[in-house]
Amino acid sequence: MPSHPNALNLVREAQLHGSAESIAYEQPGAQDGNTSAQPLLSVEQAAAYLGMSSKWVYRNYKRLTPVLIGDGPKPRIRFRRCDLDAWVRRHRIQ
Repeated sequence: MPSHPNALNLVREAQLHGSAESIAYEQPGAQDGNTSAQPLLSVEQAAAYLGMSSKWVYRNYKRLTPVLIGDGPKPRIRFRRCDLDAWVRRHRIQ
C-alpha cells in the first residue's frame, strides 16, 4: 500500500490513463495550492541519476525510500528525486 495518502489516487489515475510511468507524486506538506509535483523515476533512471548500476539499485531499493506501485508480489519500484538526494546527503563522506 502506498505510504502517502494521495498515492493511491495517483495510481488509480495512472491506471485509467494506462501509464504508471506518467505518475507525478505530490510532495507531503504542500499547502494552499502550492503543490510541487515530481515525476517518479524508474529503477533505470534512478541508477543513472545516482551513477550506479540498475542491479545495485534493485539490491538496495529498500534503503532508497522507494514508492511501490501495486500491491501484488512484484510491485513497480519508483523513486522521488528528492528522496534520492536525501539518501546521497546522508551517505556522503566528508
